[in-house]
Amino acid sequence: MIEYTYRQVKNLIERNPNMFDDVDTLNNKRAIVWLPSHMSVFNRFMEESLKARMAGYQRYSARGIWHYLRHLHQVSDQEHKYNLTNIVTPTLARIAMKLNPRLEGLFLLRCNGGRG
Repeated sequence: MIEYTYRQVKNLIERNPNMFDDVDTLNNKRAIVWLPSHMSVFNRFMEESLKARMAGYQRYSARGIWHYLRHLHQVSDQEHKYNLTNIVTPTLARIAMKLNPRLEGLFLLRCNGGRG
């Protein structure tokens, strides 16, 4: 499994400035601030996304993966060091599909918080 660094993600974002045009601006900013100190969670999101693709799924739910990770965190991490908030999911899905070509098209992207 590839372990991505925040530097890789930041470089990707800088090379693709329009990647988040259809995401709620405030939530996207929060997700970008959240990401550097939670790269282990992001890497696990990438791992589970690749598992879904390797299982043969052409489409899969980023939110479903996120809820699974939240469950794992809540039942196995006694300290509950971090909060796995839903607001980061649209941003992570877009980053994941741009970062790893094998994930391209895996997640259905909604515009404007699902309103468009």
